[in-house]
Order: sequence, then C-alpha cells, then structure tokens
Amino acid sequence: MTHIELDDQILNHDKFIRVGKSCGGDAIWLWLGMRAYCSQRLSDGFVPDDMLDEVRGPKDAKLRAKCIQALIDIKLVDKCDGGIMLHDYLDWSPSRDQVEDWRRKARER
Repeated sequence: MTHIELDDQILNHDKFIRVGKSCGGDAIWLWLGMRAYCSQRLSDGFVPDDMLDEVRGPKDAKLRAKCIQALIDIKLVDKCDGGIMLHDYLDWSPSRDQVEDWRRKARER
C-alpha cells in the first residue's frame, strides 16, 4: 500500500485557489483522484487518456472536461502524449523505483 502525503497548506497555494475559483471543489477532487490513481499504480504521475474517466472526480462529462482544462491551464497537470502528467509529481511523491525498493527491503527484514 502507498500513501499520499499532502502539505496541510495545499489549499492555500495560489494554484489551488485559482482552480477552486474556476471550477470549485470538483477540480480539486479530480486532481486528488488523479493523485490517488498515480500513487496506487506507481505511475510516476502519469494518467493515461483512457483512464481519465475512471479516476475519482465529477461524473458529468462536460464538468469533468472543464475541470481537466482548468487543471491544465493553471499548471496543476500537464497534457502529454497519451494522457496527463501531474505537474512536479516526483518532486513531492516517491517514484515507482523508490516504492519498489522500500517494499523489497521490507520483505528482506
């Protein structure tokens, strides 16, 4: 199992304030769903296009598309070939290699 660590001041960050004004809590919920997806799958911050509808967030397709665009515009996520990359994910979260190394060391203990 992995964990998501978040700074307790995250909602006071300018980017989160801006995305909240743009799409309300739905965009933040979607970002958090993407963050959980990446952590669970050890994807190093990548969410493939075909999985964007599966992550937690608003179900309404128009609202979801608006939220994704707001997250891109505010630079909380980056559009890339084949999907979405959470901006600076590896600056704040362990990589797949780190998690696998921690798990290997735990098994050996």
